[in-house]
Amino acid sequence: ATRAAEAARRIRSALDRAESAPTPLGRARALRGAAAESRARDVLVARARVAGAGPDGFVPTTAEIERQLDTVLWRTRVQVLAVEVDPSGSRELGPLPGLREAFEEGLTGLGFRLAGAGEGADLVVTSRMLLEEVPRGFKGHFVRWEGSYEVAGASGGSVLLSSQGSGGESYSSLSVARARSLAAGSRKLTDELRVQIQRYLQADDDH
Repeated sequence: ATRAAEAARRIRSALDRAESAPTPLGRARALRGAAAESRARDVLVARARVAGAGPDGFVPTTAEIERQLDTVLWRTRVQVLAVEVDPSGSRELGPLPGLREAFEEGLTGLGFRLAGAGEGADLVVTSRMLLEEVPRGFKGHFVRWEGSYEVAGASGGSVLLSSQGSGGESYSSLSVARARSLAAGSRKLTDELRVQIQRYLQADDDH
């Protein structure tokens, strides 16, 4: 029961952190930690055959905490801004729907909700990508991509996550090489963002 009581204390501490967290990702991270502690406590309680609240005091069930986590993620409205830039990186050439859609798919897959028209966003993902043909001395076309993203809170909040990457694709047709390079860059950046968010949410598990 002592180990279960200690686990219950850590669960309540994580729930307190979730309550006071200033950002949706901070709340989600604390709840993720509480859920991890709760699953560990479930094993201890089952081994000790403790029924109900027991001597370690009342704490929400694992299922209740996980529902809170799902709710926090779903209520977190995200907006994605994706643009193509020139080689200097200082001038925007226009939107990149393929890049935006890749990020949106990755974020909704993690449980977030896209901000609707006229809705404010809790998190804003800003991504910029260069798509540039590079001579390679062979028949066909090689298009290099170089991209980055930043995840920040709403209304110019501080940057929470960021990354960058580069690569390229070749093909006999320039338009196809460009499309393939855009798709490859979009996948790589989106995969990196998913990994970063998962790591961010798991960081509270050690508390």
